[in-house]
Amino acid sequence: MHLLKGVVPTHPSHIWTGDITEIVYRGKKLYLIELKDRYTREIVGVAIGLHHDSLLVAQALHMALSNGHKPPQYLHTDKGSENTSDYLVGELTTRGIQLSVSDTASPWQNPSESWHSRLKGEFGDPSRFDTQGELIAELYAYVRYYNTMRIHTTIKMTPQEFKMQYLNQHILEHRSSKMKDKVH
Repeated sequence: MHLLKGVVPTHPSHIWTGDITEIVYRGKKLYLIELKDRYTREIVGVAIGLHHDSLLVAQALHMALSNGHKPPQYLHTDKGSENTSDYLVGELTTRGIQLSVSDTASPWQNPSESWHSRLKGEFGDPSRFDTQGELIAELYAYVRYYNTMRIHTTIKMTPQEFKMQYLNQHILEHRSSKMKDKVH
């Protein structure tokens, strides 16, 4: 069920989106899933594998959480079986994450679709790498580049700069509130 119609993210880890894309390397298929924070636009979790399944989605989720990201309130994906499986729903439920899925045949409801187009356009031909390992390493490097160096057109800075700006503002507001409490 699409839980996010009309919901706008208000802070980091409020809403994450995720989607899997296929990358063909010398006739072999690899699958990449990214989990993206809708507020900061940061790619918080990535997994690359040979199978398009719920384990791949769970790997990206575990990566994001093990890298210190707070679990989101919502994870929004498409209705693929890898996203709606009992296994993944159990993983999400255990962490207090609500699953939201796009309506059938509505790819515009998942912003991850546009990220895949950008990735494939900017990354270039995967077959230029000598080995599959080099390709995978460069895909992870692209994610780092996207998060830390690429200026996002909407927020006019990198996703990590935007997140730090939010956190710094939040800290200043918290300190200011504490100071007011001491005065009264």
